[in-house]
Amino acid sequence: MYLKEDYRQIGKRRCLFELRINDNVSAEVTEPVNIGETSITINPVIFKSGKQSISINLKPFPGRKTIMNEKPFRLEIGYYDFTEKLDSMGNRTWHKVFELPEIEIPEEGLSQIKIEKEFEAQVPYEITTWDEYVDLREIPNIEQKVVEEYKRVRQMIAEKKINELKEYFWPSYQEIGVTLYQSQKDIERDWIGNVDIINKYSSEELQPIEEYRILFSTNGKSITLKSKKLNGLPSALVFIRKKENGNGFKYGYIELHLSMKKGTNKLIPVMI
Repeated sequence: MYLKEDYRQIGKRRCLFELRINDNVSAEVTEPVNIGETSITINPVIFKSGKQSISINLKPFPGRKTIMNEKPFRLEIGYYDFTEKLDSMGNRTWHKVFELPEIEIPEEGLSQIKIEKEFEAQVPYEITTWDEYVDLREIPNIEQKVVEEYKRVRQMIAEKKINELKEYFWPSYQEIGVTLYQSQKDIERDWIGNVDIINKYSSEELQPIEEYRILFSTNGKSITLKSKKLNGLPSALVFIRKKENGNGFKYGYIELHLSMKKGTNKLIPVMI
């Protein structure tokens, strides 16, 4: 068994895409951008050892009917084992566990590409709390309930109620900390990062809960609102500030994922 593996995805894309691992959005591009390869830690979407599902959905950029690029998307998944010694160059060994086969594009292109795959992962933890949650897609008026909760949290942020916010978010920070092998000091540092964002911006720069899109994950057991502003932002809980030179905007956001335990009617924050 490996100890303290840091699983990562490395990808390069030339189209719009959504990548889900275990039905959680691990990465996405919803607007045309110039992005090369990136490396993202995916441990938070790996809940236990064994088979992990991969779902990839590729679409052409707006204004185009088909994907024409010869190599529109590349995906590699592997891990670094932090119990292993560094090599002579001071680097850790990359252990590849999955590589997406090259996608063949016909001469006329493809209007959409959907791919389902699996890979194996071994992790020294097991997150079982998802068994306690309901499928939110089956709840009537779930959008209204979620928007109301977002507005309630937005008000706490606007009033900079840091202690109340920490009490609200802390259990979810503790749980995601398990998947990232974080110490209490590490988790506290992540929380302070959010506090810094809240204190950096004014309440007037905190956007109302509007112009959002709904995103379900974990087989409908988690829901989040993403902002459509500035061509799409990671959360509807977002501050937007015009740059001093008047050219463009700066923004800061607080992510909020919500679930509901069986036998209750209360939305609560969860890790992802």
